[in-house]
Order: sequence, then structure tokens, then C-alpha cells
Amino acid sequence: MRWADKHTQCANRNGNLKSVTGVKGVYFTKREKKWRSSITVNSNRIEFGFFKTMEEAKLAREEYIQKNNLIEYGN
Repeated sequence: MRWADKHTQCANRNGNLKSVTGVKGVYFTKREKKWRSSITVNSNRIEFGFFKTMEEAKLAREEYIQKNNLIEYGN
């Protein structure tokens, strides 16, 4: 066992166990009937909005990860 800061702990968390997408940070909203994506960095949740397809939601999250050099948050 080793000590890890909050940023590293967040990055290493498993996704929602109820997730049917298999993609961390991407889920389907029943009310809006759209896909949504988000990421939590240093205890701050960043929402990327609603998308028509799961792929668009996944891409928005991946682009943010790359743009901000958060490689440890990738799937």
C-alpha cells in the first residue's frame, strides 16, 4: 500500500459500477434522452454537456484530457 494524493486517487477510481457504457465519465440521461460526459479533477466536477451519441460524449472527455495533459484519467 502507498500514499497517493487526492488527484491520483480520483484518477484511479473505478467508474460508476452501474454504468452500462463501460466508458468512464460517460452516461445516458433518461430525462433528456441524451449522452452526458464529465470528469472530476481535484474535487471539481467538470461537465462537458449533452450529446446525441455516446461517441461524441466520449470524444469531448478525451479531448479535455489530452488538452490538459491529464493522461492518468484516460480509460
